[in-house]
Amino acid sequence: MLLISVTLKDIARKTGFSTATISLVLNSKPASIPETTRKKILDTANELGYIPKKKSPNIALLVPNLRNPFFSELAGEILSNTKKHQFNLIISDSNADTENDIQDLLSFLNAGVSGIIAFFSTGRGQDARLRQIIRQITEVHHIPLILMDRNKPEYNCDAVCVNQFSSGYLATAHLLQMGHTRIGCIAGPDYSEAGQQRLEGYRSALEESGVPYDPELVFYSNFSFEAGYRNLEPLLEKQVSAIFTQSDFIALGVYRRAQELHVSIPQDLSIVGLDNVLYTTLVIPPLTSVAQDIPLTARLAVETLVARIQGTANPNRNIQILQPQLVQRESVCRYRPKH
Repeated sequence: MLLISVTLKDIARKTGFSTATISLVLNSKPASIPETTRKKILDTANELGYIPKKKSPNIALLVPNLRNPFFSELAGEILSNTKKHQFNLIISDSNADTENDIQDLLSFLNAGVSGIIAFFSTGRGQDARLRQIIRQITEVHHIPLILMDRNKPEYNCDAVCVNQFSSGYLATAHLLQMGHTRIGCIAGPDYSEAGQQRLEGYRSALEESGVPYDPELVFYSNFSFEAGYRNLEPLLEKQVSAIFTQSDFIALGVYRRAQELHVSIPQDLSIVGLDNVLYTTLVIPPLTSVAQDIPLTARLAVETLVARIQGTANPNRNIQILQPQLVQRESVCRYRPKH
C-alpha cells in the first residue's frame, strides 16, 4: 500500500501543536503565531523528513465501472466542467472493488491532486478503512472530496446525491398505473446503499397500491448487462408482466435476452430502466427510464469542489439531493391478461 511517510499529524504528535497550526506554518499562511512556535514546527518537519506536496491543477474522479454508460457519460460531463474551471481531470476505475478505491485514493494523495470526486464501491467490511483514508485526505492533507450518490455524515464531506428512493418509487408507480401488479425487480447488490434505497421505493409503491411485496420477484445483481441477460428467464418463469431494472445497463441485457427468446417488448413484457443514458433513445423500442440529471449532477459536483479548493465555500457540509424524473418512451404498455 502506498503511504505518505510523514504527515501533519506526525509533526503534531512530536510538537504538541494542532494540525491546523502546523498547516498554517508549513504553507506560510498569515497568522498570529509566535516565532518560537514557527521555528519548532519547521525544525521538527525538517527533522522528520516532511516533504510538502505542491498540489497540481488536477481533479481526480473515481468511478466503479466506466463500461457502464452512466459512469462514462458522467465522466464526460465532469471533464467538460473541470476544463471550464482550468483544471485537468484524472479518471480511475475501481472495478467495483473497495480495496481499489482505497489504493486509488492513496495514489491521488501522492499525486498531489487539488480535489477528488468519488463514486465509491459498496464492498462489505471496508467502510471503516475507507473512512479512515478519507479523513486523512480531507482533514490532514486538506484535499476536498465530494461524495457522489451517498450521504455519509461520518465522512464529513460534501455530497451530491440523487433521491434513490424516489427513483425506485417512480419506476414502480408507473408500471402499477399501467395495470401491472406482477412486477419483477433486477436490483443492485444487496449491500449497495443506492440499490437498497431504490428497492425500498419499489416496495413502497407496491404496498401503497395494495400489492404485496414478493421477495421472490427480486433478483440481486451487480448493475451489469450480464445481470439483465441472466435474470430475465427466471423472472419470466415467475409470470411477471413487467420488470423494473435498477440501471439502464441491466435493461440492455434484458432487451438482448428477450430478443433471443422472442419476447416482445412491451407487448409481452414492459420494462422501466434507471439512469436515462444516451442509448435509451436508440434501442427498439426506446426505453422508459427514470432520469438522473447527469449534466446537472456533474456541474454541481465540480462547482462544489472548486469552491472548496478556492476557499470560497461555506464551512458547513454542502449536501445537495437531486430529484429524479420519469421519462416515458415506448417500453411500457397497459397490462393485458394472457388468455
